[in-house]
Amino acid sequence: MNHFVKFYPDNYTDNVRTPWAGHRLVQFLKSGLIENAPERIGEFWEFSTCSDLPSRCQSPFQGDFADLLREHADIWLSRSHRNVWGDDTPLLIKYIDSEQDLSLQLHPPLRHEESADNQCGKWESWYVLNAEENAGIYLGLKHGVTREQFVRAIAECGDVKSLLRFVPVKRGDVFVIPPCTIHALGQGITVLEPQIIVPGKSAVSMRLYDWNRRYDALGNLSESGTSRKLHFESALPFIEFESIFDLEINKIHVNPQISCDALNHQCIEFAPSLNVNFLCGTGTYSWNGAGELTAVLVLKGQLDLEVDSNHYLLRSGESGAIAACAKQITFDCQNAVVIYMYCLPERFQEMC
Repeated sequence: MNHFVKFYPDNYTDNVRTPWAGHRLVQFLKSGLIENAPERIGEFWEFSTCSDLPSRCQSPFQGDFADLLREHADIWLSRSHRNVWGDDTPLLIKYIDSEQDLSLQLHPPLRHEESADNQCGKWESWYVLNAEENAGIYLGLKHGVTREQFVRAIAECGDVKSLLRFVPVKRGDVFVIPPCTIHALGQGITVLEPQIIVPGKSAVSMRLYDWNRRYDALGNLSESGTSRKLHFESALPFIEFESIFDLEINKIHVNPQISCDALNHQCIEFAPSLNVNFLCGTGTYSWNGAGELTAVLVLKGQLDLEVDSNHYLLRSGESGAIAACAKQITFDCQNAVVIYMYCLPERFQEMC
């Protein structure tokens, strides 16, 4: 059996789900890969076993990625992986493009008593692919903001933005978003978003505020439309108003420069248990594998991937997965930005 599978590149959400959707993912990252693509797409679920939008394998296995893991768990998943997560994965990877500010949200801890049996919290991280001038994110509250101030501003639809930390961003920035952190992606930003969730559960997103917007049935802004559902009351107990959120600890920068004469490798832990590797430029990189299920994404250029003597070609906007049992892996990059990432079961248990 082959130890790599390539995904179909068109695993995107509709605009009812993401009414803030932009146009950059279609025009640039996925250019030429999708027939009859809508003009605006907010999210691609690039590496997913979630039942509502699973990745679909196009070669050599045909079917949903989740089915592949269940049917061939001994090949695709390590023993330690199966001991901690069973025949599923905690990793969900999305591309997100915001034409407008996203709603203000937080996620509860991975495991918490108030969650339903089929729900959990999550960790997120953002790797900024593109950002317009003066674009930024909302990340936590300003120091000194009280519970009373925040509740009143939300209830009265007041100046909520003045209470939030606004952080300017640029291409290459990485932000780690722990559970219970108030956050929102600002307008004019495209990101890669890896998430860590409990396998088999649905991650809870608590929407605190949506900037007083109303939408029609197609997800377009409309004064006569309806507001999106908020979860402010249920989210309030998770907000730690007295703590100081240290932005610097949670911000990293990845050098996005591409060299035609060399290949740069950089490894970063985006969130506890998530090991993320960047290959930028032109050249060959050999790897013996992590012994864990590994996601591969091509952000730019072309990748000739060899996995245990089998070759696969991936272009910008394409992705796939390497089985845990793979031993001989070669990345041959041409003017490329390639990311491969995997989760470490032992670290996941520590953070729970």
